[in-house]
Amino acid sequence: MKGDNIFLALKDFENDWGKRRDKPKKDVQMWKKRSIFFTLPYWKDLALHHNLDVMHIEKNICESVIGTLLEINGKTKDEINARKDLQDLRIRHELHP
Repeated sequence: MKGDNIFLALKDFENDWGKRRDKPKKDVQMWKKRSIFFTLPYWKDLALHHNLDVMHIEKNICESVIGTLLEINGKTKDEINARKDLQDLRIRHELHP
């Protein structure tokens, strides 16, 4: 299927998280989940939807981790908003602001 066709088929699709308790019937639609990438405006126009740029993903994650560990100014992800997120999630109480 082309990206436009998939996008239209999944336009109003709602993800059903978790395991199914009943066996799906054969006539049930074939989609289980809608990729979060379909929220990107250009995703339906890509020739290869599964082609992620691993090199840049690794680079960004590595920079984030190194920036946080070494506390590089402007590169660290450990800031007040991250601490407030921990507080909202009620985890890591020792790191709350």
